[in-house]
Amino acid sequence: MDPADQTPPDQTASAAYIPSRTGIIVPRRGPLIILALVIILLAVITTVYKTATGPTRQLFAASQKTMALESVRYEIATKGANEDQGQKYSGELKVTGTYDGHGGKPRLGAQAEGRVDLGKDGTYQAKLEGRQLENVSYGMLVEPPKNEVVDLLPLKDLWLKQDWSEMKDAQGRTLADYLKPLSKEQVKQLGEVMKKNPPISKVEKGKAEQIGNVKADHYRVTIDYDKLPEFLVNAAGIVRGQALNEEEKKMITDGLKDAKPEKNTPVDIWTTPDGIKKIQSHDELRGAGKTTGTLDTTVIFSDYNQTFDVQTPSPANTVDELERYASADADRDGLNNLMERYFKSDPKRADTDSDGNKDGAEVRAGYDPTRKGKAKLSAEQQHVAKVDKDLLGSDAGTALFSEAGRSSAAEAGPGAGSAGNQSANSVN
Repeated sequence: MDPADQTPPDQTASAAYIPSRTGIIVPRRGPLIILALVIILLAVITTVYKTATGPTRQLFAASQKTMALESVRYEIATKGANEDQGQKYSGELKVTGTYDGHGGKPRLGAQAEGRVDLGKDGTYQAKLEGRQLENVSYGMLVEPPKNEVVDLLPLKDLWLKQDWSEMKDAQGRTLADYLKPLSKEQVKQLGEVMKKNPPISKVEKGKAEQIGNVKADHYRVTIDYDKLPEFLVNAAGIVRGQALNEEEKKMITDGLKDAKPEKNTPVDIWTTPDGIKKIQSHDELRGAGKTTGTLDTTVIFSDYNQTFDVQTPSPANTVDELERYASADADRDGLNNLMERYFKSDPKRADTDSDGNKDGAEVRAGYDPTRKGKAKLSAEQQHVAKVDKDLLGSDAGTALFSEAGRSSAAEAGPGAGSAGNQSANSVN
């Protein structure tokens, strides 16, 4: 009897045990990586197991249909809770979005909402929106999180643009290069790697179930974590066109070593004649030899091959390079462009309200740079001015994007590096 034709027991999928070292919900391993990996592996594995029978072949066929879709709507929900050294943590993430590849020009739109409760360290929540139009991505914080380390409110409703064709690795390949369809030779090589060291150990078929208004076949896929590191190392080299160096190999193997569950993790997949309908995983987090929490992730696909409208954001509200934008201070008033935008001051006038005090000096003193006199900043603006005191001036880009910059900015004091800082304590 083909092992793939076995019917799984009725109980819940076997638990995945993950070391709990950081106290955060998902130590080292994101559930979406595992779910995405399953789809990719199923798509590639069909090139090897063309003679597969029973549930294995049926699931591979559904996987191929899903990968061939011109467009689809997706919903991702992750919810978890964990306990580490007596401290309890919990969180959840919901993502809804669409993918449209009609005309050979992939476009993706997504909205995300997340919350994490870090116990005594507070609760944080945020909403984000993202768009991908071919090789260019856009991201925006709709509701930024607030904390006492850095306040991201100045980034609210600002589209951050990233051209993937300009992002290069050490070998000179761009991120866009990695997104190109695999050649027949690459697929053949991946198939050989898969056949030699298959990371999927078993496919089982359960009872058909009703999902929404459709009936779906239920499969359970078990990933072999002992074979997964070598497969990923070899597969990454094939996709890139050059073998990974020792440091890159170590990064993959060490990360999976920390994430490896004590038992191979089953992932449940439901399919319909249109393709994969639902993917679901359940993990039990472990630490100090006992269960400390749980993590559940679900992905649902719908609206196959529909047309979705994903537009390019307005250039007036888009920034190509945040680091440069957060460092530019054309009027040398002590506020960079990002902060000028947030406090609504004029980036081309050092003294927006013409009261004799530079905008940066007024903000640092707690006053509104757009109104004459001693008009106070709002409570929200005062929080930003206080928490982001090292990010107000022209050194903000360095402080935001490098640990060394953060250290130097902290040592130099609020707003060091801006010409307007000298007036910080001289507001009349």
